[in-house]
Amino acid sequence: MGGPVFVDGIGQGMERASQPAVGPGATASVGAGDVLKMGVGGGASKAAQTLSEYYIKRAEQYHPVIPIGAGNEVTVVFRDGFQLKTIEELEAEKERATAGSKIRRRSRHRRLMHIISQAAV
Repeated sequence: MGGPVFVDGIGQGMERASQPAVGPGATASVGAGDVLKMGVGGGASKAAQTLSEYYIKRAEQYHPVIPIGAGNEVTVVFRDGFQLKTIEELEAEKERATAGSKIRRRSRHRRLMHIISQAAV
């Protein structure tokens, strides 16, 4: 995909080069270096746009977007079960996990110190 979009950008740059910009009392034309820059910039822009469109389509495949106006009532049906937890429940679980981790570390540290003290005797 990189080659065609680069060539497209070069073509757009050449098209602009053949159309000099005319201002009040002055004209300006695009040079060869500018055409190359337009090719790279145009190609990168087109590639980014194509990639963006691809990711949007992929996201819509996984999570379809259904536009609904504000204030409309909707019914949501879940086909698979799941457990809904509040923020407070999630925070409590996180605190319990952190506390358990600290206790396990202290226990390992005590065992290690016991082994070291026994080896020194």
